[in-house]
Amino acid sequence: MSARILGYGVLAILLIVLLIANWHLLAASTALNLVIAHLTAPLIVLMLIIAALALLIDALAHAVERRLWGQERRALARQIEELRVRADQAEGSRLIALQATIERELAAIRAQLERIPPQR
Repeated sequence: MSARILGYGVLAILLIVLLIANWHLLAASTALNLVIAHLTAPLIVLMLIIAALALLIDALAHAVERRLWGQERRALARQIEELRVRADQAEGSRLIALQATIERELAAIRAQLERIPPQR
């Protein structure tokens, strides 16, 4: 279970307990000043608005985090591919150098064998 899910569960339980304990206060009509409008509504409306804003902010933060993670993952995949191509090229050049060395050594061995007189 992730910490985020556990945190939301604890928060939900705490809110439910507080709602039940203070229902008579939350259900009473209250004059709310929302800076751009005045409203008479139960206090629970304000709590629901705050909860919705908190969830919206969390969802936006999560979306930004996922996008940044995806960008980093793609950048790392490009780097891995570049390194793989470079390693393949280095391996190819080492094989070519090894083949040239082996051919040179075999030519030297053949030359030495040709200088040895045949035994009877």
